[in-house]
Amino acid sequence: MAILDWIKKYEWLAVGALLLCFVIQSLIAATHLSLTYDEKRHLPNGYLYLRTGTAMNIATPILGEAWAALPLMFISADLPDPELGQIAFTDAFFHENDLRMVTMLGRVMMILLSIALGLLIFWWSRTLYGTSAALLALGLYSFNPVILGYGPLVLMDLPLALAILAFAYAAGKLCTEGNWWWLVATGALFGIAQVIKYPAVLLVPITLLVWIVLYFRTKIHFRFLSQQRALSYLLSVILIFAIGWFIVNATYGFQGTFSPLRVSLAKDPYLDQEKYALRQGISTVFPSLPPAQERMITFAAERLPLFLPYHYVLNFLYQVKTAQDNPENFLHGQIFRGGKWYYYLFVFILKQPLAILTLLGMAILLLPKTKNIGSAKWFLLIPSLFFLVYFSLSARQIALRYVLMVFPFLFIGMSSILTAQMKSPHWQILILALFGAGVLSTVSTAPDYVSFANEAVQSTAWQMMVEGNLDMGQGLLMLKSYMEERRIDSVALSYFGDIDPARYGLRFENYCPYGRMKLQPFRTEPTNGFYAVSVTNLQLKERECLAWLQRYSPEDNLGSLLIYRISDLTPATS
Repeated sequence: MAILDWIKKYEWLAVGALLLCFVIQSLIAATHLSLTYDEKRHLPNGYLYLRTGTAMNIATPILGEAWAALPLMFISADLPDPELGQIAFTDAFFHENDLRMVTMLGRVMMILLSIALGLLIFWWSRTLYGTSAALLALGLYSFNPVILGYGPLVLMDLPLALAILAFAYAAGKLCTEGNWWWLVATGALFGIAQVIKYPAVLLVPITLLVWIVLYFRTKIHFRFLSQQRALSYLLSVILIFAIGWFIVNATYGFQGTFSPLRVSLAKDPYLDQEKYALRQGISTVFPSLPPAQERMITFAAERLPLFLPYHYVLNFLYQVKTAQDNPENFLHGQIFRGGKWYYYLFVFILKQPLAILTLLGMAILLLPKTKNIGSAKWFLLIPSLFFLVYFSLSARQIALRYVLMVFPFLFIGMSSILTAQMKSPHWQILILALFGAGVLSTVSTAPDYVSFANEAVQSTAWQMMVEGNLDMGQGLLMLKSYMEERRIDSVALSYFGDIDPARYGLRFENYCPYGRMKLQPFRTEPTNGFYAVSVTNLQLKERECLAWLQRYSPEDNLGSLLIYRISDLTPATS
């Protein structure tokens, strides 16, 4: 019996085994990683929303944060006074509550969403291309280092990927089955995606583009809406967006909807009214506006009602502002401003096992010979390519997780192409052998999948990429274990993170710090001793302060942290 025939016979056992492996890996990662930079904002803000019905995080919509914070309602976690302001509020939240417990509860909620995403990948692949493709897609997902790195953390990238894939699946079912149930589901999922993370706004042009392609390239007709084909397409799009609009407003309780922005700003209890008064805010978000346009925007903000919730609009305007920033980025040893079109492609290659890259290359070569992709290709290709192109042209290129929504589409597409060619046992053995090699490469880096880099660059990845690609401040617990194993009493720590390392029992001297760590006493003079240095600080954020360390070779590499032992301040010999 062929290998895949045997696997298909026990497909649900295989599904369970793959998901169990995924959950075990995710739980191990969740328990061994310290609180990361963005997690510190998401959990307190979600809990504030659940307790009070309002929020203060100016970077992200609320639904994913509220989901992560849901278990905190059952343990009666302490809620600091939100009038402290966002930074002081989040600091107080983690000081008044058990840091490791609340972090773990939030991460468990993310793992549940990760399981749901895996099941959806399997089910949609099975529906389109059969059991073999579905199992391979789920296997690629369950052992992918990028998914295992970001999925268990309280970040909004995986929830957004789940919502986008679910939206694409529902839209596909709407086109094939054509009924009210799938229309409502598509609209609801469109709205849910909007209140998870702002890149979901791109689903508007994506939906329009897919509908245009379907109208001209297929015979799909939404007859339950209208007998006129063009009108049925128009009505379906309008209804999808209308249902999504209702979901967004309902999530925020219609707070500020139908009121001018000026009125909501004046009522915001957490806003610094002097610093963020209406006209100053307009100048901040839209700098260098011609006077006529500034007057027009001011008039709209003062007089015209919003049709979306106040907090959703305010946070969106903040994202507009940050999109105009031109931060420093780092790639392959170079510091630059703005984006590079190949940034995500380059980082993707570094952060995938070589065996999986080989499978991807085979899938690309076999694509012209594959006949069974069908009309579903539009729901796989257009969203994934649109997101990838948009972010590749963006100036804010910080981490591969910003294109995480592309990965599920990639797994489904790869598996459909590869399994379409898996006719002989020899071919099946080759595919499974490469998959197995990819699994071994991934699990070898546990528990810190965030800092995964493939076999070709594993030891030098910190010279090629930083920030969220390797370093999100997740390494404090691993540093503590490292110090205990080697009986190191204290280190000079240059930490890229937003939580006090002392909360994890670390004994350290604050050295060349970044961000809020500068609020603690610190030194910048080099001396002999052990140093633990965040790769992001070394290469980018605090590179001037740490420039002298570039003459030395690190003694150990903890993924996000490099360990140096300096004894005589003489350059290390290679």
